[in-house]
Amino acid sequence: MHTIPLSAYIHLPWCVRKCPYCDFNSHTAKDNMDEKLYLKALLADIEFEAQSKDERIIETVFIGGGTPSLFSAHSIYLILEKLRNSYGFSDNVEITIEANPGTIEHDSFAAYKDAGVSRVSLGVQSFNPQQLQILGRIHDHHQANAAIEQVMSCGFNSVNIDIMHGLAKQTTQQAIEDLTIAIHHQPQHISWYQLTIEKNTLFDCHPPELPSEDCIAEIQSHGKTLLDQHQYTQYEVSAFSKPNQQCRHNLNYWRFGDYLGFGAGAHSKITINYTKIERMSRCKHPQQYMNQAGTSESIQSILIKNDAELIFEFLMNHLRISIPVTKLLFANRTGIDWQQLITASNKAIKLELIKIDDSTLELTPLGQQFLNDTLMTYLPSKKT
Repeated sequence: MHTIPLSAYIHLPWCVRKCPYCDFNSHTAKDNMDEKLYLKALLADIEFEAQSKDERIIETVFIGGGTPSLFSAHSIYLILEKLRNSYGFSDNVEITIEANPGTIEHDSFAAYKDAGVSRVSLGVQSFNPQQLQILGRIHDHHQANAAIEQVMSCGFNSVNIDIMHGLAKQTTQQAIEDLTIAIHHQPQHISWYQLTIEKNTLFDCHPPELPSEDCIAEIQSHGKTLLDQHQYTQYEVSAFSKPNQQCRHNLNYWRFGDYLGFGAGAHSKITINYTKIERMSRCKHPQQYMNQAGTSESIQSILIKNDAELIFEFLMNHLRISIPVTKLLFANRTGIDWQQLITASNKAIKLELIKIDDSTLELTPLGQQFLNDTLMTYLPSKKT
């Protein structure tokens, strides 16, 4: 068996202001943000988890939030050093930090690069002043462009720009204008995704008027054509990159690799003997996390060993990317026989959503169009 790659996710849960569409575990910075105490808790958490580590080293690190750039570059350096000393990093480790154009107020991008960060993901979302206001963003379009220019000049291995489409009353022309500006900056990676209304958000309570399904389809068609014309290849539902510039951290998620999560509400997935999956989560509230980090009290664990559940979880991740599922990878990540996957795929095959042979499985064009419906055919039946 090939070794399953290991990644690490660090959650820094504070931001300047909670956006009305955001359902992540994030809190406004004025609500008890204590960088020193949270850093202490993170370091204790990493040290505690490392007591049960295996021989694997970390291939990728993703520092997300919240808005991680509210933390100093020195804090980021200490977190990365703790991870490196506890687990070891691969020679070409990918280290990403999320940042928002309006919150590079602790340190410069260059300082984060000096701290060990190799990749930056900028949450621009839109360059349209009206849309930025509706989305609750704290930056304007001038700050967005300036931040991109600054980060592009620092020599990071890769820069990603997040752009949303399907925004309130957005026309096709407006959506393509946003995407065109992002492309003009020539980042190595663009995450271009549709606004969705999530439960327990401000938009859930007061939903904006969104474009029609026909308009969304037109936006997506025009946008994908534009991205393709500029050599951005789609490798996941909402991820587009220049050649060899895919986000390796997210690819590890989608290919059902393993990951360790540190920080308030962070989740982990660890494979046991290639046959069972252990999922762990840290306590969600930052204050509780700071009180309990470094002890077993801060961690909840669930063991997933049912084959039907494993097949569903594997496909729920892997079918997001354009790479076919291979027999070798499926066996490596689940320990399940290929014939079981063929049997589980019978309904999707009959509906012409999936095509499968003796060594590969992939979505048909119809399955790509109706991904959620395809996944539902694999959903395990609940026991009564």
